[in-house]
Formats: sequence, C-alpha cells, structure tokens
Amino acid sequence: MVPGPTEGTVDSGGVDSTSVPDSSGDIPAEAAPGPDIGRVCPIPKGAPTDDEGTGCNALTHLAPWVDSRADRGSIPDGKGGAIEDGTYVLRAVDAYQGTTAYPPTGPTGRIRQTLVLRGGCFETIYSVSETVGYHASGPYFTEGALFHAHYACPDWAEDVFHWDASKDALVLYHHAAYGSGVAYRLDRVGD
Repeated sequence: MVPGPTEGTVDSGGVDSTSVPDSSGDIPAEAAPGPDIGRVCPIPKGAPTDDEGTGCNALTHLAPWVDSRADRGSIPDGKGGAIEDGTYVLRAVDAYQGTTAYPPTGPTGRIRQTLVLRGGCFETIYSVSETVGYHASGPYFTEGALFHAHYACPDWAEDVFHWDASKDALVLYHHAAYGSGVAYRLDRVGD
C-alpha cells in the first residue's frame, strides 16, 4: 500500500470532506464496506484528473527507492498489534513465491512508498520502477487479523492485508494463492 506529508506536515486546509458510500449505493455487494467504515476522510478539492490519482492527496515521497526481494518460502500471517497513527516509509518489500512453480530469487523491482495513517484514514503515494507516483486515500479499519484499506480516491476498491505492528513499524502482508504474496515493511518516521 501498499501503503507522507510534504516536508513533514499534513496540510488539512482547503479540503472537502467526502463520505464513503455505503452498501446501499452503487458498490457491488462483494466490495461493500465492513464495520466502522462510515467514517469521513478528508479528500483534497478537485477530483483526480489522471490515472495516478494526483488529486487524492498532496503527499510527496519521503521514502527512498528499495529493491524488492523474492523469497522461496510462504508468506507469513501477521500477528496484529496496535497500529499507531503517523507517517510511515517503506524500508523493504519481500515477494514470497509459496508453492508456485519455478520461484524466482533475487531483486524483483524498485519500489517506494510513503503512507500516512491518521484517525482511521490513510493517504499514500506509491511508485514502482521509477514512475512518478500513484496517490490514493480513504478510510481503513481492522477486523480480527485483517487490515482493510478502502480506496475512496481515485477509485472505489479494497485491499485486505494481514499485519504486524509495533510502536515504530508496520508490516502489511498481501496474501495471494498457494502461499505466495508480498510483505511491505514500513518504518514510522513521524506523528
């Protein structure tokens, strides 16, 4: 998310509040929000004008580029923990190949991500292989061992992760078939 403010602060001025649609709207039943998802998260004025969602937040990257690594093992399940509000930067990405045939080893690509979590809302900028960056924002919630991120801007979609959290770090595990998946390891760098 896979996944900071410009020069260390989040400017909340000039934003409109947009409520997240409920399951009675145009969202398919399988994408309908879960518990406590009716929260309102600020979204900057001006809807996104391109596929990168640049109207979704004003974040710039605080994170350096990291090389993702491939691992022949299966992706672990997270243990949960208290997720602290704050600004996080990606420090490592591990692509687990599980039991798929011919699992690769070594670097699999360059990625960077800055993620802000505050009051049940997230903002992120995520770049892969030297791209400018994909901006996204919306509400999130935890349910049992799952972390649900609902992309209210630019698209309505959901990512579901297992997670491990400590005061200064967050690991989001994105599970796929046959024990494969990706672990995004982020360090908390500010409030």
